Amino acid sequence: MVVRLLKAWMSMRLIKRLGVFYSFMFLLWSK
Repeated sequence: MVVRLLKAWMSMRLIKRLGVFYSFMFLLWSK
């Protein structure tokens, strides 16, 4: 159960990081 929780937390962090990265790239591209 702990491993599953850790995996979910890691995936959430990865999704957040990807979201920030894509939004940043979109802002750079839209200029």
